[in-house]
Amino acid sequence: METNTIPAKVSIARRAAQIAYLVALILLVILIYHFVHTDSRTEASIDFNNHALLAQRIKLAKEVKLYEGLPHQFFEQAHLASELKNKKTVTLHGFPFYADLLPLSVEDGIKLKELFCDGKSLNSDGAYISMGGRASNPDGSVTIAAKACGGFHPDYCIEWRVEGEVYQALVCFSCSELRCFGPQHTLQCDLDKCGDDSAFAKVLRKYRKNRPVKSIDNYWWYRRPLAIH
Repeated sequence: METNTIPAKVSIARRAAQIAYLVALILLVILIYHFVHTDSRTEASIDFNNHALLAQRIKLAKEVKLYEGLPHQFFEQAHLASELKNKKTVTLHGFPFYADLLPLSVEDGIKLKELFCDGKSLNSDGAYISMGGRASNPDGSVTIAAKACGGFHPDYCIEWRVEGEVYQALVCFSCSELRCFGPQHTLQCDLDKCGDDSAFAKVLRKYRKNRPVKSIDNYWWYRRPLAIH
């Protein structure tokens, strides 16, 4: 008498698929946990009241500089290691940037200051992106957990100088997030829109010069990639 082995094969295949799904889920949880607990290099306040205090000084700036960020620390590790080894860099708030300043036009410099100071291109809710999350500090204050998008990675740093004071805004398009650091106040908030849909991206992305062309142009969160000039 012949034995029907088809149901058994189906059961084995189904069990294998279930195991693979479980493993993938565990890896995803580990990945998210890793970023939540390691993205602490640049702590900034999520109190959006700080925006007005920062903008009050930045709007007086007569000098603006633009730095370009290196490859992503998770998605482009090999390129990052190569660039750190072969290019001159500076570290700003725990992140590496190319030392050579980008040739920011006067018009774009004015536009970037306006985008930050008027606040319309910023979102006061630091957990705006659905992948983000809130975490409470021991003193009861609230901070933002790292988003599960590879971790905060500044694509650019905009620097303003006012009467000897330095203000630096780190902009990350993958997180759709901005972190600004001044002598007395800091701010962490989301951009108005994701990826290249954001007002900051429409000004900044054309300035990419040193960073190797890699997967950055194919990340799913860059919804409408801009042309690189």
